[in-house]
Amino acid sequence: DAALANVAPILNSKYVGSEARRLYNQILAEIREHVRSLTEEIQTNPEDARNYLLRAQRYYCLRETKNMIADMEMYVNILIPFDETNPQDLRFREFLRGLWQSTPTNLGPTVNSSFLDSTPGISADGLSLYFSSTRSGGWADLWITTRATISDPWDPPVNLGPMVSSSYTDDTPSISYDGLTLYFSSFRPGGLDSMDLWIATRQTTDDQWGAPVNLGPTINSLSFDWSPSISADGLLLVFSSKRPDGVGKGDLWMTRRSTIDDPWPEPVNLGPPVNSQSVEATPSISADGLLLFFQSNRTGGYGGQVDIWVVRRKTTDDPWSEPVNLGPVINTWDYDGTPSISADGSTLY
Repeated sequence: DAALANVAPILNSKYVGSEARRLYNQILAEIREHVRSLTEEIQTNPEDARNYLLRAQRYYCLRETKNMIADMEMYVNILIPFDETNPQDLRFREFLRGLWQSTPTNLGPTVNSSFLDSTPGISADGLSLYFSSTRSGGWADLWITTRATISDPWDPPVNLGPMVSSSYTDDTPSISYDGLTLYFSSFRPGGLDSMDLWIATRQTTDDQWGAPVNLGPTINSLSFDWSPSISADGLLLVFSSKRPDGVGKGDLWMTRRSTIDDPWPEPVNLGPPVNSQSVEATPSISADGLLLFFQSNRTGGYGGQVDIWVVRRKTTDDPWSEPVNLGPVINTWDYDGTPSISADGSTLY
């Protein structure tokens, strides 16, 4: 359905047969019927946020952008009521509006390949993009693509090499703000017999990466631990885990230390409403620590598999809000996940 937004100009071509146009018009009629039905649901229960989300998706298919944004604002305002006098609330709304009016852009054949390219991690300066790829012909390796300025195109990716990439799965990279510590997950030997969190360090950004070190049994468990996200100050680490004492089938956990020289203490579960009975994974925390993006197959979305969600908090000491689905421009009926937010908050990978 989402592809319909770009189909109309093609179907108006004289080279397209009448049967294709008939089918297209039939589908549009079905979408408009969905809008009518959802409108009735909204009139009956105007506080049901999900109906606004679903109707916004239909408006997106119909290319009715103004109606889509209006429904997304209603959806968000029900879950997280806006305070019009609060500058932070206004900034958050403008951020969301920007996402809803954006156009996702594929990074193209220089960066992407015919293999699985996923789990991006953008550097603080926006000039290095780390990601995992199976293009080497085996399990996923860690790769990097760089550019001279944020206005330049990305260079061809380079494998991080045998010191970091192993013969086992290595993925979900998260680079520290100073570019000197790379957090990632790996199935390599030397861990706790499952996927674990590891770090590689270097003295300067011009140096090669040192041998990866397992974060140890305080952070890692005997279960599946993966997809770390390190905060800009290096004091907060959020990650995914399937350890049995969580809320659902896979949860987000966090550990906070006092200084970057201190060891990481025992992780704590982020709890509801962030975690649900479903799987929450691949977090990405904003530079100010007030937004947390993640993927989930929780109920309440509309993606066929996985959607990207965001939670916010007013200060780093406050609890997280109700999760908000990023809406029809970002999420589709397919798999949309592993988000990575740029340090300036202007780009979501």
